[in-house]
Amino acid sequence: MTGQAAGQGNLEVRFSNDHSVTHSVPYVGIGDVYVVAGQSNAEGRGDLQQTSTHPTLKASVFRQDNQWYECNDPTDIGTVIGSPWPLLATKIMLSEHVPVAFITTAEGNTGLSSPPDWSPGGSAYQSMIQTVQSSGVSDAICILWHQGETDANNGVSSSAYESILLNMLGSARIDLSMPSLKLVCANLGYKTTGNVTRNHLDAIRIGQVNACEHSTEILYGPVLYDIGPFSDGVHFKTNLELNALANLWWRMLHYHFYGGQDGLPASLIMATYIGDTITLLFDRNLTDSIIGWRITSNGQLVNVVSVTVDLGEVTIICDSQLSEPVKISFGSFNEAIQTGLLDTGTPPMPPLPLVDVEVAEQCVNQVKIDRICGTIKGTITLADGTEQPFTGEFDGTNDL
Repeated sequence: MTGQAAGQGNLEVRFSNDHSVTHSVPYVGIGDVYVVAGQSNAEGRGDLQQTSTHPTLKASVFRQDNQWYECNDPTDIGTVIGSPWPLLATKIMLSEHVPVAFITTAEGNTGLSSPPDWSPGGSAYQSMIQTVQSSGVSDAICILWHQGETDANNGVSSSAYESILLNMLGSARIDLSMPSLKLVCANLGYKTTGNVTRNHLDAIRIGQVNACEHSTEILYGPVLYDIGPFSDGVHFKTNLELNALANLWWRMLHYHFYGGQDGLPASLIMATYIGDTITLLFDRNLTDSIIGWRITSNGQLVNVVSVTVDLGEVTIICDSQLSEPVKISFGSFNEAIQTGLLDTGTPPMPPLPLVDVEVAEQCVNQVKIDRICGTIKGTITLADGTEQPFTGEFDGTNDL
């Protein structure tokens, strides 16, 4: 059917040459379709099965067994337990008043680069293409991508991850004949399994951030490094965790596709230091947190004494004077679990992860002086471009 308004109802058909022969199918929906791809968190590893609810609409799911079902767990053939997708379906239907469907194609323990399961031509990629084609759906809003755990275990670099993710989406657009298909990428969360290292986990997170920064077709999904710790070290399992995941997915989908105002996660604009103090400027207002920071001064870790936040400006006082190179991380490895550094969106979300961002020394760059009757008044322009007023007495011989 073409040219139909979004909605849901009974589909009735009859023979054109015998109107007495009819058949009716209930709850046929015309609405928003999403493709789910990635690893086990996309399949669902929740402790309890979830259900979708709405007073008049029903959500649906097309699984890899090539059958349509009502969107209740299990939503994927790779699991018999809970997932965030029925919860997300409920949020979309309640907000937008349209039916929603998911085509689930995720596979646990699969890689994008190592192993190349999701690379174009890989087994998981091919399965995704086949499942979407078998669904009969001709277009989709986007791919919901929750992946990266296996690539982190195997030490995939941020540049390799970014490059292959871009290639994967480009190939999927061609293979599915969906030229405007987008991908919304969750930023990898808490993980202790597989002997993963700080550097390897951080590399995947930064690769995902860079893919979103460098492409208009790969969009920011939920930032997840603050949720946990998980009972098994990697999966969203409790109802609280699944609801948090669904809420964050909804925040980002609402922003990207439905006119939501909460917007993107906070991003760092500028970082400077002077003495023992670091000043960071973010593009969104944040709340205070001393949890989650990692700072090195001349290669040595330093301790954080206090953190204060004034709107989007974060001031960090360290326990010693800082010297170059000064580098700062936030959301690195698993160090920002349950951090309070959150924005004011609904639900609140932490900023994009920072990994060894170099902090510039704050110094005087330019001084403009106006002399009036022995009183020096002027402004100091700092290296970061900000200006600070000053006054002082000058008798022609003393130093300012």
